[in-house]
Amino acid sequence: MNHVKMLDKVIDLLKKARALVVAGWTQKVSARDSNGLQVTARNPTATCFCMIGALDASDRDNDEEGKIYSEAYTYLTFEVGKTGVKSIPAYNDAPGRKQEEVVERFDNAILAAEEDRKKHGGRE
Repeated sequence: MNHVKMLDKVIDLLKKARALVVAGWTQKVSARDSNGLQVTARNPTATCFCMIGALDASDRDNDEEGKIYSEAYTYLTFEVGKTGVKSIPAYNDAPGRKQEEVVERFDNAILAAEEDRKKHGGRE
C-alpha cells in the first residue's frame, strides 16, 4: 500500500473514531453500554467510548497488520502531547476533561493527517 492510500485509511479511521466519541464519550474504561456498564470497545452494545476505545471500535476490518491503527494512534498521541499530557489515556481520563476537548484532539489529528496526505501528493 502506498503512503497516500495508507493516510487515507488513517484519516478514515480517525473520522470514524471521532464520530463515536461525538455520539458518546466516557472516561476510565474503553467503553460503556447504554446502562453505563463497562463493556469492550468492540461489543455491539457499546454506546460511549474513550479515545482509545473509539479507535479500537473503528478498526474492525481496516487493518490486517495494525499499521493503520498504529499511525492513527501516533497522530492522536502527537495532538494530545501538544497539550502537555504524555498519553492518550491520561488526557482522556483527566479530571474535568470535557467531551469537546477530546473531539478537538481528534479534529487536530485528522487535520494533521490530511496535511501529510497533501504533502505526499494526495488530494482533499
